[in-house]
Amino acid sequence: MTSIRGDPSDAAIIVPRSEAGNGTHAQIITFSRLGNAVATLQTTLASTLSLSRRSPAVSMALPNSPELVVCFLAVAAQRGIAAPLNPAYSQKEFEYYIGDLGSALVLAPRGAVASKAAVVVAARRHGAAIAEVWWDRLEMTVGIEVMEWGRVPGVGPQRVNGEDVAVAEPGDVALVLHTR
Repeated sequence: MTSIRGDPSDAAIIVPRSEAGNGTHAQIITFSRLGNAVATLQTTLASTLSLSRRSPAVSMALPNSPELVVCFLAVAAQRGIAAPLNPAYSQKEFEYYIGDLGSALVLAPRGAVASKAAVVVAARRHGAAIAEVWWDRLEMTVGIEVMEWGRVPGVGPQRVNGEDVAVAEPGDVALVLHTR
């Protein structure tokens, strides 16, 4: 299972009050809560979307946020390849990167499908599954909903020692960072 290093009660992520949505104080996410959020999302990615080391890269069009951190760590922990993309890209740019990576899954912010965001249109053009993610402030975890199944990796749930989750290994590729 996922191991997040640090004193469990220390702050791992601090969300400024303006971004925390409460206007009065910053939101502090401890190492313990971050580890729990990563493990929960990792299990969902493995059991629901069959994410594994053999899967194509997972494109993420998320702003700098707790959900980006959790998604990145959960994909890497599951031995997948995380491909963060600038959420301000144009549709043409998203199409290029999603196509070049061969992404079968795109993670987008909540509401992206309803608003027909550029990343959603691009993901559809490449047949990628689309899942919306958001930070659940009450549960201190990432919510995820698969909005369109596209062509998710078809290898079935990944079982390691009787569990759906994998354990990242030193030689795993965890990140693709596209530059032009």
